[in-house]
Amino acid sequence: MLITSRYTMDSRERAARLAMADEADLVGAIRLPGQALSTGGTEVVADILVLRRREGDDNSNGDSWLDSVLLAEAFPDWQWAFDDRVNQWFVTRRHMVLGELRPNLGAPVRPHAARRPGSRCRTHGSPRRCDR
Repeated sequence: MLITSRYTMDSRERAARLAMADEADLVGAIRLPGQALSTGGTEVVADILVLRRREGDDNSNGDSWLDSVLLAEAFPDWQWAFDDRVNQWFVTRRHMVLGELRPNLGAPVRPHAARRPGSRCRTHGSPRRCDR
C-alpha cells in the first residue's frame, strides 16, 4: 500500500505505472479529497494505491490503470481550464473517488480537486461554495 500524489496515476507519462505493473497488480485505489491530508500541513489530491506482488506472469486485473485521459473527455460537463488528465481507472470507478472531481477555479497550479459534496473551498482568500 502506498499514499502518493494524484500525478502518479494521472500523468500522461506511463513510466511509473509501468514500473509498478511489472512487479504488481493494482488491487484497488482510492482518491482522497484535497483536504484529507491538511492536518499534516498539505492540501493535495492524493491516492491510496493497494498493490499485490504478482506471482509469475499472471496479470489478473488487467491494465486499465496504466492509461490516463483528458479531464475534458472524461468529464465533459465541466469547463476545464487546463489540458490535465485523470487515470482511466478512476473514470470507470467513480465511486472510488471520495468526493467529486471538479475544476479548481482560481488555482493555476492545481487544475482539479477532489472535494466532498457540499464542501467549501477558497478562491483568492475568500470562502465560497464549490458549485458548478
